[in-house]
Amino acid sequence: MAFYGQVGSAFSKAANTYGIPYAVQNNTMAFAAGSYDEPAFSASGTKLTGSCFLMPVSTRFGGEERQYMEKGLLKSQDMKAYIPSGLEVNEAADIVIAGGSWKISAVPDGAVSYYPNASTPVYIKIYLSSKKP
Repeated sequence: MAFYGQVGSAFSKAANTYGIPYAVQNNTMAFAAGSYDEPAFSASGTKLTGSCFLMPVSTRFGGEERQYMEKGLLKSQDMKAYIPSGLEVNEAADIVIAGGSWKISAVPDGAVSYYPNASTPVYIKIYLSSKKP
């Protein structure tokens, strides 16, 4: 456990030094009575801020992200963010990174992944799609 704590601390320090500022506002989903097709989202919890690493999704032939693109789950203009652990993000969150507004993309393994695992995360990887049409 001490090793993961040291690695997590080093990752956080690197993200704060070299990363891009982000802000995350988690949302809750609610349905109006009798309407189960159109959910309404409302902000829940506090707006969280910090720094992250933002990278384009990989188009490497045969790679996992390329397979997601072929299935229509990701687009070539989508991005992935590596965020230090300690941030709680739900899949309905609104994310602002470097002035751009993003939503979390749904991929089969889950849009929010904890590495190396959920019990001792060092960083969180999130797939993002631009909110611009």
